Amino acid sequence: MNSILKLIFKDEVQDIFDHFSAVFDIKILFYTVDGEIVKVGLNKPNSSYCDLIQAKLYGRKSCLEMDNKRRIEAKARGDTICYRCHAGLDESITPLYSNDQLLGYVGFGQFRTAPGISSQVLRDWSKKYPAAELQKAYDQLPFYSPEKVQHILGLFSVLVKYIVSQRMITIKGDLLAQQMLSYIDRHIDQSVTLQEVARHFGRSESTVSHLFRKKFNSGFKQTLIDLKLAKADEYLKTFPNLKISEIAEKIGYDDPLYFSRLYKKNRKLTPRQYQEKFLKV
Repeated sequence: MNSILKLIFKDEVQDIFDHFSAVFDIKILFYTVDGEIVKVGLNKPNSSYCDLIQAKLYGRKSCLEMDNKRRIEAKARGDTICYRCHAGLDESITPLYSNDQLLGYVGFGQFRTAPGISSQVLRDWSKKYPAAELQKAYDQLPFYSPEKVQHILGLFSVLVKYIVSQRMITIKGDLLAQQMLSYIDRHIDQSVTLQEVARHFGRSESTVSHLFRKKFNSGFKQTLIDLKLAKADEYLKTFPNLKISEIAEKIGYDDPLYFSRLYKKNRKLTPRQYQEKFLKV
């Protein structure tokens, strides 16, 4: 759905990311709303510690799932969230808005506030590998006290606000169509109608219907279904222990059986079958 838009970055955005990354030796990056990484300060790679964790211990998938969960949480709060990842490193993620339009997320991390590796990670690692290898990689990570982290977060907040205020990231494309999608996304847990969207944006129902067919190659009803099922996919993948009825409710369907039939019709498998791919064994 976001293919109708293109994010335009001013050169200063990369400069800000590069300087921030260089000063604090922290990885800072920009994600699109779909979680794609498009900007990285200094093109900084993963730390050796993260590479070891992903390659030999928990896998890259675990990291991606956690990142996705935290982006969802940050979007729900509409503010920066800070957390400690399953590998024991500190991270931060901030949703970036312009005129109530979510542009993406800015995050930074791969630093430590604890002097040693968490006991759980160390136990898991030591079952197969010598602890010295992981400890050496951990010790190479930048270390900051909790007080220092608060100052880094303060500066980060100022930079994010500056990027937004100076319109360093803008959208090129059909803004009205994207605003309508954003409206539906904000009310995804409700039964949004064509009449409601038309009324909200001061357009006729026929105008909205024509716009959806032109931009998305499907009518309003099918586009709405596609958006709801895309959100369902997100919940099924990120929160595989949720009940199907809970997911149905989160995307505006009171009847879980109807949701399941609709999902199977469009996805060729049931929500449970898709969810089981991500359940922990």
